[in-house]
Amino acid sequence: MRLVRTLSLITALILVSSLANGYLVCSELTVIKYSIFIEGLHALVTITLDVDEGFYLIPYVGEVVGFVKVNNSEVVAGVSSDGIMIYSPKHLIIHVNYTSLIASVENGVLVVNTSLPFTYEVILRKGLIPVNVSGSIQSFSLVNDEIVIVFNGSGYLELIDVSNASVTTTPTESITTPPTQWVFVVIAILLTLVAIGLLIWKTRSRALMEYLDDRDKLIINTLRERGDLTASELIKYTGIPRSAIYRRLKRLIKSGYIEQVKLGVKTVYRLRRR
Repeated sequence: MRLVRTLSLITALILVSSLANGYLVCSELTVIKYSIFIEGLHALVTITLDVDEGFYLIPYVGEVVGFVKVNNSEVVAGVSSDGIMIYSPKHLIIHVNYTSLIASVENGVLVVNTSLPFTYEVILRKGLIPVNVSGSIQSFSLVNDEIVIVFNGSGYLELIDVSNASVTTTPTESITTPPTQWVFVVIAILLTLVAIGLLIWKTRSRALMEYLDDRDKLIINTLRERGDLTASELIKYTGIPRSAIYRRLKRLIKSGYIEQVKLGVKTVYRLRRR
């Protein structure tokens, strides 16, 4: 088994080298199905071919990552800069699989460019939503909750990920897009909490105002008009007796209307900022 694999690898290298030097003439390719399943930055590509005996060059999309897999051990495959080179010893229906680095990330959006000389389908993993699609589009459908777009020629997609999955861009950087519905739920909850807080504050303020008598309101209005004042100055401007002024100031401080501030050797009272 090890010998067979070694011979297959050597044959694949010879095929790629021969193709690069123009020694091989490839047969016409009959593609039954070319499917690109986009998972994020990477895609799993599955190709079904009808081949006879001969050499074939299969165009690929993106950048091939790892090995090309063929479901028939009689078929030898290799990767060159021009495409995937295969040799079939007889007529076969074969399946070729490879992983492709197909997308780039621009401003948090996955960008995919494809171009093939025949009809092919692009399948988007659940959670990948296209925000821009252009090119030679033949059809657009939803199959088992997955978006399927069929192109014939060039294709361009901009995708956002609304699932919990992360799209890794570098070993230290990742892009995570939370589910859209949860974003709206969180925003709604925050707005509700803010509204409740404002309602409680207004209700509390209104209730406190109802308990303020004319003298309390006079102290507040005097501080609003004249700014920081000592207790003696408040007595002077309001006419409230000294015996009552301190009791009222203490209650207004506790209620949150005014505050006591030490300025050097003086103690002054001012309206509390709300």
